[in-house]
Amino acid sequence: MTVLDITIELLKWFQTNDVINVERDFKNIILISENEGEDKALVLAGLKHLERRELVTSIEWESSDLYFLNKNLDSLEQDIKIEQETATKISQVINHFCDAIEDHKDVVDPTCIRQKDILHLALILEAWQKEKKDNDLDE
Repeated sequence: MTVLDITIELLKWFQTNDVINVERDFKNIILISENEGEDKALVLAGLKHLERRELVTSIEWESSDLYFLNKNLDSLEQDIKIEQETATKISQVINHFCDAIEDHKDVVDPTCIRQKDILHLALILEAWQKEKKDNDLDE
């Protein structure tokens, strides 16, 4: 597992929790650990990464490392710039999906990609992954 992998797991944790105590919460974040010491260090590395990004604040309290979420994850925004080729590809994928399900309320203008379009792209991919996984299990 990499620092990026654990960072994703920590963000999932913070979707429903405002604080993490590594000692107390470790087994809820990493369900199976072959080397608990190294995996706890990995969790701490991920938390330090989030702290550098100013998403969490750490404090030592009664011999425990606590990390508090600075603000609700729903209020965090990211600004990105994408090239027109990428915007066109995003709109093609979403628009083809809209054609396939015969629902055109979410058709995308490639000159104006919005946050909801990125979300829809992720949802389309998530549905495809689930379908592929279900098909693999059926075989």
